[in-house]
This record gives sequence, C-alpha cells and structure tokens, in this order.
Amino acid sequence: MIRLAELEFDEHNESELAVHHVSAYEVLQILGNTYTLRRNKKNRSGERQLIGMTDGGRILTISLAPTDDPNRWRPVTAWDSTADERKALS
Repeated sequence: MIRLAELEFDEHNESELAVHHVSAYEVLQILGNTYTLRRNKKNRSGERQLIGMTDGGRILTISLAPTDDPNRWRPVTAWDSTADERKALS
C-alpha cells in the first residue's frame, strides 16, 4: 500500500499544472479530502494517479511520479477528471 505523506513541487511542475489551470494549492487540498490512488496507464507520465476533490468541489486527476522517499511523490501534470476517473473516486 502506498502512503502519500508529502507532495514535491518546484517551478517546473507548478508551471505544468498551470498549463491545465490547476494550482499546487488545489492539489494539496485533495490530501485533506476524499481521494483515491491508482496505477497510471502504461506509457503515461507518472506511475500513479491521484484522483480527488478540492475544497471547492473540483475533481482533479494528478499524475504522480515517485521520488527517492517512498512517502513523497511528485505531481507531473493534472487535469479535470474525466467521467471514468470520477467513477474511480466513488
């Protein structure tokens, strides 16, 4: 089981999130709300997908890559969740 204790941000991944109109603040909100983690599809960026709801009710999918610390993950990109991704949250 994966323990998601911390997310790692820098200018690079924050700018990639911004391309999709997602802020690091919104991604962090998900950790305090209902969320699910699942394996990402093969040949996609990131190893896992974090799907969850922001404080404002926005449901996002965030692609996560592992770091050297097994409890810290790096958001690679994010988007508004598709209908299928929203089902995974239910």
